[in-house]
Amino acid sequence: MQSIGLYKKLTPGTVCPICESEHEELKKAETIIYSSVAELNSKLEGVSRNKPRITSYLKTLEDEDRRLADNIRKTRDAMEVLRKEDVELATKAHLDDIRSRVVGRISLYLESVDWSDDTSSLQDKLNIIVPQIEQLEEQLDPTALKERLESQLSCVAEDMTRWARELGLEHSEHPIRLDVSNLTVVAETPHGRTPLYRMGSGENWVGYHLIAYLALAKWFIEQKRPVGRFIFFDQPTQVYFPSDQAVTGSLDEISDDEDREAVKRMFEWIFKVVSELSPELQVIITDHADIDEEWFQAAIADTKWRGNEALIPRHWYE
Repeated sequence: MQSIGLYKKLTPGTVCPICESEHEELKKAETIIYSSVAELNSKLEGVSRNKPRITSYLKTLEDEDRRLADNIRKTRDAMEVLRKEDVELATKAHLDDIRSRVVGRISLYLESVDWSDDTSSLQDKLNIIVPQIEQLEEQLDPTALKERLESQLSCVAEDMTRWARELGLEHSEHPIRLDVSNLTVVAETPHGRTPLYRMGSGENWVGYHLIAYLALAKWFIEQKRPVGRFIFFDQPTQVYFPSDQAVTGSLDEISDDEDREAVKRMFEWIFKVVSELSPELQVIITDHADIDEEWFQAAIADTKWRGNEALIPRHWYE
């Protein structure tokens, strides 16, 4: 009790070790208490002496715990490796089973084949198939395809160049062709290619569009390709008519003589090309122009939309 502070010090005499008061009749009790306290102190001293051993033992147990935990981790890792190996073995066994089946089927087929020396029928089939294979390889060869395309574009370019000169378009003194890489019309000049957007006025742009469409149509017709046999042009003469003055569509509304001739020449040329390709090609044109000549008037398929005559009748909205 002294060690836990219940009294300060045990001394012989008449002083109570608990309350520290004087008592005359404490000698016998004192002797008993003193003896018990002495025995307890002796035991506590033994505990203090054994404390290092307990600490050492606890450390030993902790080390053993860490060792066992490490063994458990290693065991789990080994189990995971075995599990993966088991999956791989199962997969390999499955593949081996598939291979065995394939080998069995091949063996069955080989056993059923007639291995006689008569291969004439097979040779006949080869004689038919080999030329077909060679033809397909030639058609699919990139170099051959490019050469074929260039050859066809050259044929189309001949018509484009000839027609550009008939229409009097700028740069028509040079070969005119399609540039399929950039999807445009170009003129092959000594200084390089001149693309459509650098070929001058709107008249040239319209003209080159017309010859490109009609040249392609002519090629498709001649080669009997499955392409529609009609072309629709909307207002190809719009660049010639002043929007603030055009009323009747007469060529007289065009102030410049050269422009009037260009409009007439354009329609005459379209009529000529259609006539050459007739009856394989139909050209439909909606336009403001109204040329007062028999060949033009005979081609008008609908009422002229002038004044009260319009695509949408006035009585629909008035």
